[in-house]
Amino acid sequence: MAIDDDPDVLCAIAAMLESWGYMVTPVPSTEEAIACVRRGDVPDAIVSDYRLRDGDTGLVAIQEISREIGKSVPTVIITGAEVTPDLTASGVLVVKKPVSPRQLRTLMTAMDYF
Repeated sequence: MAIDDDPDVLCAIAAMLESWGYMVTPVPSTEEAIACVRRGDVPDAIVSDYRLRDGDTGLVAIQEISREIGKSVPTVIITGAEVTPDLTASGVLVVKKPVSPRQLRTLMTAMDYF
């Protein structure tokens, strides 16, 4: 699952992941991610922007998805924010924007999903 409120970024990330063989469900918000999960589209991994619209964050999306499916999901957070909470304890991988395809692929491989 890819989560980003910028349609151009979401499309680019989804296209990149698909070119590597992943099946991607692109969604622009936590609400839409949860709706997909409730329809049975349970992600094996999540790539999410940190800051989403209306004060929402990728971290909230991840927590809500995990709660909905009853388990944690390997996640990469992509952020342009100067300050983000320390997510290493939660097992979330964080990369600063701009992220290169090589960086993202390395992170996906680190999650054992390549």
